[in-house]
Amino acid sequence: MFKVFLSHSNKLDDWERIQRLEMWLSEIGVVPILARRIHKPEPVADKVLSLIDESDALVALWTKSSSASVFVNHEIGHAYSNKPLFILRDPGVELAGFVYGIDTIELGSKNINEEFEKFRASLLELKDAKELVGALFFGLLAIAGIIGFMLLLSRSK
Repeated sequence: MFKVFLSHSNKLDDWERIQRLEMWLSEIGVVPILARRIHKPEPVADKVLSLIDESDALVALWTKSSSASVFVNHEIGHAYSNKPLFILRDPGVELAGFVYGIDTIELGSKNINEEFEKFRASLLELKDAKELVGALFFGLLAIAGIIGFMLLLSRSK
């Protein structure tokens, strides 16, 4: 299961767009993680950070509202050094903080379909890689179990 944390502002326009993104991610087999949909008995900041840690990547909707959001900036900063980041940026919204220098997908671009296809391909490549690593890990565990069982059998003779 490949999980993507969605970072966004709580403004109504951003929320409506995030809901559409959430649906699209689900359709391509990626599990979207939205902090507001998950209830944990811990402070909001701790919940958000643990959800990011549990995710495989972070997708941020970078709008005028989210660029001014302390939470969005902290979420991106928390994921910056150890998660793949995808920034979906409104045209004209300046890049700042951790987002500065990161490749973004400009939502008003003439090539938006091509950009989203690259975005989709990148997500699915990461998802496939995670699933392959998981399969290899369980395969190695099975082999180790068989070897251990054979060693036990050989010692009992």
